[in-house]
Amino acid sequence: STKALPNKIWTGNLKIEWALEERGGNNELVDGRYYGITENKLYITGAAAASPQFHTVLDIAGAAHDLNVNTQAEQVAVFEKIWNDKFKSLEAILRVGDNTPLNYYKDWGTNYNNTAQLLNNADGQCGAWTDLLKEAVAVHGLETSFINVKPKRIGDQGFVIGNWINDKPQGDPTGTFTDHRLINTIPIKTSYRGANGFTWTYAQAKYVDGPAAQGKQLKPLALFATHQLIKFGDTYYDPSYGLTYQNAAEFVTKAKVGGFFKTNARESLDEFNYGGPNNPSNGVDLNKNDKIDVAEVTVTTFNFRLFTDIVADANDTVIFEVWNNQ
Repeated sequence: STKALPNKIWTGNLKIEWALEERGGNNELVDGRYYGITENKLYITGAAAASPQFHTVLDIAGAAHDLNVNTQAEQVAVFEKIWNDKFKSLEAILRVGDNTPLNYYKDWGTNYNNTAQLLNNADGQCGAWTDLLKEAVAVHGLETSFINVKPKRIGDQGFVIGNWINDKPQGDPTGTFTDHRLINTIPIKTSYRGANGFTWTYAQAKYVDGPAAQGKQLKPLALFATHQLIKFGDTYYDPSYGLTYQNAAEFVTKAKVGGFFKTNARESLDEFNYGGPNNPSNGVDLNKNDKIDVAEVTVTTFNFRLFTDIVADANDTVIFEVWNNQ
């Protein structure tokens, strides 16, 4: 090389021209052979990166090209550059090698929860996306914390995210709980989610959309027991949705968070009442006996309170805690 490598974060193509020369005793050229030029991507990182390293992680970290990490202000600039260029816009991060877009809950049944699984399957949960962000900035020596989001309000077992509406048919029964007035049901031991939507037997709370998520998913899974974030400095980063929060209340308002809890019960239900616009046949055969009548069934009932019902209560909806199980 005719010059030294840059003393900063740098990404570019490294070209090497290969030749073999045979020289005599006076250094005269006796024979020579030219082998051509090779060209490969070169990454100069801000710290000693873990080895082996995923190529896609290095490519994401390369967004901080031409920056340094010598001071705290420079470290913040590196983090923000990677966040803004790769995560915030929700433009699909592409897997290096085949340009496959990486997604957040493209398949609602995904259980991939770390960087390796996300890269292998091009789909992942919130844990996979926080892991990806954490590993990308760690390439440059930046330290971050995993944050676990869980329900705070007494009675909530989980939360819903995005735009949900009250879709209770006129005349249908209403939930009996003061705060959780809408009910969705599913037969016990039956999954409430399919590949791309909920599978309620009966639903008063209807999921409409968003917030948009990685891979430009406009309607990702939106019902969780917990959620994961990354904390850097005083800011909480949500790589699943490309959003940032200063506190738990901002998470509630920006992500439009509501709460739910579940109950299981053996109930005598008039199947005809489970009708209206949700079921044009004016009834649901809950016990699968091919009749619309009064049925004895065990159902799991999700009792909801939607974001529109709790805006004034945002501070008491969820809690952030440092999570050390990664």
